[in-house]
Amino acid sequence: EMNSNWILNNFGIPNEDKQKFKHYFIRYFYYLYNIAITRFKWLKLPDEIDPVFLENILFYYGKGVFFKDDIANLYAVMKVNESGTFDIYNHPDTRFAYAVNYQTELEKNNSVLLYDCMSEYPTADIISMHAYSLAQMRISRDINIIANRTPVLVSSSGEQALTGRNVMKQIIDGIPFIHLKKGIYGNENLQALKTDAPVLFNDLNTAMRWEMSDALTYLGVDSFYSDKKERAVSGETSGNNGEVEMNRNSCLMRRKRSCEQINRLFGLDIDVEFRTEIPIFTEDV
Repeated sequence: EMNSNWILNNFGIPNEDKQKFKHYFIRYFYYLYNIAITRFKWLKLPDEIDPVFLENILFYYGKGVFFKDDIANLYAVMKVNESGTFDIYNHPDTRFAYAVNYQTELEKNNSVLLYDCMSEYPTADIISMHAYSLAQMRISRDINIIANRTPVLVSSSGEQALTGRNVMKQIIDGIPFIHLKKGIYGNENLQALKTDAPVLFNDLNTAMRWEMSDALTYLGVDSFYSDKKERAVSGETSGNNGEVEMNRNSCLMRRKRSCEQINRLFGLDIDVEFRTEIPIFTEDV
């Protein structure tokens, strides 16, 4: 569902960094994706409905539709397009459910809409933004580490170009002792230039942790991060609990509302809960 090539072509990534960026972007995107679609546990869902597929639809499209196929006599969850006359709640009265090799027209009396969150905005777009930032910072960290591992440039004459490249290769490979032929060292045609690159990778590590923590907070997952070396106090660790709780409820309440409508319409007993055993609120210790 996620088109990484579109991301590469529309976020202004330099050509030489596209392959590395793509690997990092995919890594962080799917890391957060796995967390996102694992957050909710569906209870008493009909056996024919795959809960992972259901969460995938909500993750990528922000909404889906639950209905019963009269021919197969089975329940289903699919992607949906809405059309027709709007009601007072700004929802059209016609729904088109579709999947691979399948399409059907539905109405309010035989289907229920499912939503991912209060805004109905696809979580995939938000996760793409966080993955983009994480990939950019990861590439910047790699560059800074290399710059500090090899903070030297070698200049040479045309006759000594091969020697200069060999010296730089040994520096990049981390060779602790480099042997030069007599007469080369001190030759004005072969000189070492210090780049004095600042050490930034520790700051980039901190920024990446904050970015990841921000993404998890959006998903309603408790994730406290502090760059303080000393022990964090309880007030700091629980400082974003309200934000985590509201983000969690934004998604959970929409799903529970859909469950109530499904149960009332189809006589089922479906429910959903947030999949965690970790309490949001903590006490001082």
